[in-house]
Amino acid sequence: VRWAGIQNVRILDGGLSNWRAQAMPTLTGPGNLGMTSNLKVKPGSMPTVTIDEVKEHKGLLLDVRTRNRFAGRRENLDLKAGHIPGAVNVPERLFHNDGLRTWKSAGEIREVLFDAGLTPDNVQGAIIYSGSGNHSALALAAMHDAGFTGLRHYVGGWSQWCGDPKNPVERGDR
Repeated sequence: VRWAGIQNVRILDGGLSNWRAQAMPTLTGPGNLGMTSNLKVKPGSMPTVTIDEVKEHKGLLLDVRTRNRFAGRRENLDLKAGHIPGAVNVPERLFHNDGLRTWKSAGEIREVLFDAGLTPDNVQGAIIYSGSGNHSALALAAMHDAGFTGLRHYVGGWSQWCGDPKNPVERGDR
């Protein structure tokens, strides 16, 4: 949503199941809510990169898929197992608590990132990706709230990368 220039963004912590577990109100029934808005969409407000830009990138590549997918030990979703050569793995799942998958605090997320050798300075201009962009979008939101900004999103992610047989693939934990 920040990509569209919308700044006041919130993520439902723990998802709808946690919302309902807290007995929070929900609406049900057919149709859409009738409402108006003066919201102005500004596409491209958050930096994204193309596959060609990933190929030319010399800096940090951050893969936020699970460790088994990154290492190439397990791949149920894409054509090939592994990761983009040179990428570093920090699974997005590490930003969540167990159970209802609520978010860790900003301080706990910073600890995860520091433990991986990342700082707010060395992620500037880095490229982040996941399989098809969903988990990397969540990681971007968590990292932003923890003070890690300036990353660029490779939305096509591993799914696009491994779809071209000419692209190199690396395996292992690295």
